[in-house]
Amino acid sequence: MVTQEQIASAKAGEEVALDVEGVEMVLVRRDVYERSKHVVYDDSDFDPEEAYPMIEEVLGDDPGLDAYQEFKRRP
Repeated sequence: MVTQEQIASAKAGEEVALDVEGVEMVLVRRDVYERSKHVVYDDSDFDPEEAYPMIEEVLGDDPGLDAYQEFKRRP
């Protein structure tokens, strides 16, 4: 069963780790899934720059974002 706290986290765009009868799963909003599924299921024409907005959204204020931003600016 999914708790109200987990639902609120998913609504906010966060991933929610679940264990359902011993199977580990992740609950995400459909729009987040749709933006990321091609990375998991079909990387034949994946352009890493397509992931930049999603990475920035997920990392938000994470201190590690500075390192990502520095990498992104390299030629």
